[in-house]
Amino acid sequence: MINFLITIAKDDSTQLEQLKCNFPINEWQTIITFYTEVERLRSTRYVQNGRGGHISFGLEQGSPTIKLQEIDQDEVGAMLLKLRPFILKNEKLYFHKVKNILYRELNHTAFSKLFSELNCNFKLENMNSKLTLRSNETQILTVDFVMDWLNSFEYHRDQNKKKYVTETLDFLGQIQNGQSVILFALTEMIKAILYLGSIIKAIIELENGTRKEIKFAAKYFE
Repeated sequence: MINFLITIAKDDSTQLEQLKCNFPINEWQTIITFYTEVERLRSTRYVQNGRGGHISFGLEQGSPTIKLQEIDQDEVGAMLLKLRPFILKNEKLYFHKVKNILYRELNHTAFSKLFSELNCNFKLENMNSKLTLRSNETQILTVDFVMDWLNSFEYHRDQNKKKYVTETLDFLGQIQNGQSVILFALTEMIKAILYLGSIIKAIIELENGTRKEIKFAAKYFE
């Protein structure tokens, strides 16, 4: 068992609290591995260059248009390879599995609210509350559709899913199989993964004594 105290504070340092943590060794090792792999993802050119899906909305002769931009396939391929452990449900480092380990052990309102926000971001709920993009009556900025696309063209090459995805995307799939649209959503999921990695980095630094506290905005204490 890995035992240590976490000091959390409001960002104006007006409130300090201590939280005792007890991580089983196997779970702590999973947390460490998650952080290590997140840093590998963070080091990719795709992330370092701030890439994402490029979708332009406009009007031509009074009709709405959507234009997609081609993306460097080497950058995308390297990123998707390193992303895989975080978004496939059967993987040990699947985002929700690691987030739930932390949620269970870090029993404080501030962490709970932060994990809830990351959960909404990873599930694309925040994105969907601001933007709806439909093709053939299907909302395509969803985790389910993103995963169907990945399992059609990148990870498993499922031909049945490929047929469904291709038909659903219609004209949006004409450039690189609709990759720009998928990356537009996928980048939001990546941000949640990277942020969770940053939280773990702070916890590791607390455990090894190189950090004194973790600061939160006042809203997380309310």
